[in-house]
Amino acid sequence: MSDVLARRYLAVMRAYPEGYRRERGEEILATLMERAGHRRWPPAREVLGLLSGALQARLSPGGPVVRAWAGGLRVAVLVLLALELAEHAVRLTDAYPRGRINLVLLACGLVAFHAVLRGRGVVAVLATVGWQAAVIRAGHWSPALAVATVLLLALIAVGLRERPAALSAGWWSMVPAATLVLHWPELSWPELAWVGSMNGWDYRQAVTITVIALLAVATLLDTRAAFVAAGLAVWQSVQEVLLITWAGDNPANTIFTDLYVTTWGVVAALLAVALLLGGHLLARRRASLV
Repeated sequence: MSDVLARRYLAVMRAYPEGYRRERGEEILATLMERAGHRRWPPAREVLGLLSGALQARLSPGGPVVRAWAGGLRVAVLVLLALELAEHAVRLTDAYPRGRINLVLLACGLVAFHAVLRGRGVVAVLATVGWQAAVIRAGHWSPALAVATVLLLALIAVGLRERPAALSAGWWSMVPAATLVLHWPELSWPELAWVGSMNGWDYRQAVTITVIALLAVATLLDTRAAFVAAGLAVWQSVQEVLLITWAGDNPANTIFTDLYVTTWGVVAALLAVALLLGGHLLARRRASLV
């Protein structure tokens, strides 16, 4: 009877991470068996307690899988915020938008970027939402900021509660590099005919696909790369699928919201799901080998 009960406890305990079971599984099972008496089935209260403990163990801020998620999504957010800051810088060279809104955009962007670096998730979300509101007030909307806000909420959920570890030189260099290549059409000189002959969005799609492919390969070296690539894929999907325009320069005028189902938008969304799933499974695999 005790063997049957032990097997049933072990079946429930499979919800815990493998490393956690190796370290504490026998201790937990021994404690449960001591107070089991002559029962044949684990009581519902103990089953719920075990499942709750398993969830907490898997979502522990110090867990290797969660660290991979948090590290990758954090870099993805930094890239998206840097892209929007670069977009704002390009518009400043054209003196548009004008007025005090420039200072609001710049202040929100710097606060959001610094908050992500410091691991202040709530501050980063508030600053990013304020940044988006300022962009809308200027007559635009930003898919990059919309995706960054969602990723920041995911970061808060998976563990952006402490100051994160410092980024390596490779990840730091990736942020300005991605920003530069994705904004090259706006920054290039007219005499660069091979760039000027291409539509800016087509160029950006081609470069983003290349960056995502390189990050997918880099996942073999660093699992976080999969989550960075997924963030960029989501950004491309939202940018392709959702269009918000105003009837005039003032956003107080009629707002038009259009949804498009395009091949690239669907492919980018599916690619993001595949990258998230692949990164998660690879992180779990590597954690089990430690």
